[in-house]
Amino acid sequence: MTNENNSSGPITKNQIKTFQTEPSHVATFTRSLRAVFHGLDDNTVDQLRGFGERKHFQAGDIIIQQGIVGETFYVLVEGRVAITQSSSTEEITLGVVTPGKYFGEMALLEDVPRTATCVALTEVQALEVSRIAFDEIMMTKPKLAYAVMFQVLSNMRRNESNALNQLMNKAEELEKSNRKLTLAQEELVKAERFKREIEIAGEVQRSLLPNQIPQHEEVAFAAWLGATRAGGDFYDVIDLDDDHVGVLMGDVGNLGIQASVYMAMVRTLFRVECRRSLNPLTVAQAVHNGILDVTTVSDMYVNVFYGVLHRPSGMFSYILAGQEQPFLYRPGQGIAQLKGRGNFLGLAPSITLNEKRMKMRSGDRLILVSDGIFGAKNKKGESFTQEKLISVIKQEKDKDAPELLDSLVKTIDEWTNDDDPYANNDLAALIMQMR
Repeated sequence: MTNENNSSGPITKNQIKTFQTEPSHVATFTRSLRAVFHGLDDNTVDQLRGFGERKHFQAGDIIIQQGIVGETFYVLVEGRVAITQSSSTEEITLGVVTPGKYFGEMALLEDVPRTATCVALTEVQALEVSRIAFDEIMMTKPKLAYAVMFQVLSNMRRNESNALNQLMNKAEELEKSNRKLTLAQEELVKAERFKREIEIAGEVQRSLLPNQIPQHEEVAFAAWLGATRAGGDFYDVIDLDDDHVGVLMGDVGNLGIQASVYMAMVRTLFRVECRRSLNPLTVAQAVHNGILDVTTVSDMYVNVFYGVLHRPSGMFSYILAGQEQPFLYRPGQGIAQLKGRGNFLGLAPSITLNEKRMKMRSGDRLILVSDGIFGAKNKKGESFTQEKLISVIKQEKDKDAPELLDSLVKTIDEWTNDDDPYANNDLAALIMQMR
């Protein structure tokens, strides 16, 4: 394969100044980026161009090889690229990419071999974005990352639809006498595609959750994300300074890859805003405004519990924004749910949130769960209930946070329908124990 670089690396400010003496280069790349990621302002387009590397391919060059693990995707600036897929019996053309489109986007989502080959039909100019560069975008430019991933998801679904249509046409030619079988095959493909999307969403979700949770002399934490991963639940424990720790539990009101991307954006916004203020209400309002500023998706929102613990005094401030009310076990007083209600974040501009304060005591255990816990079904279709959760807490009330969490997880695992791991939504739990 011939691969001639017109640039030695990512575009720098000095290179941009050079391009200004060659307006056709800059204008061509900018037009292509705007065509793909429509709705972005000029500054955001410049940022995306800065994360990429210009590539030049000759006609006949293989840009992406089926079966080879890749770490890049491409925005096509000039030329035409054919997308083909080979099997043991034939090779089919899935489509032709034209300027202002892109390809290879699945390399950003999963570390598996490419499912198709991309060949230059003419001379090609393209902007190459690596997974490393995109990880940097995700952490530093959430608005840009969300725009990219939203378009990636749309493109993925469109490509899958094209492939499915070709297979359906061949099936209809060969099986005109058996339309019921064809319809059944279509439903099976849709189901498998949905399951694969859920699996990818889970991979994105797991990669963004904290590997280790902070532990302190005054307080211990334990957290769990269930085996059924749909892409929307998340938790976090954040050391804010020497005395304060933030506790976060959230649940995106949707499933699939789009929910996992939305979750990543919300968690990033919380991590940014919580270091600007120790007030949970201020942080939640800023995150809500940030969500509305970043995305225009109308059917996505997030339920959140966010609290800040002052470790030396035990003072705990929190807000509830549509999330399940946490359960508090206090030795000698039994089990109660924390008070507080509020609107979920990110849907309507105007929301009502109320901050609550309480003093945590030695021995207290705060149990946070996502709504997926109470939506978990057994084989009879019965839901897990608050009463069952409270029963576990009562039985294990004297155990440390990790042991109490293990007992809760075991009870839920025994309850849920193992025959269909996709029957349930996300399941997540977080326990805070005052020592």
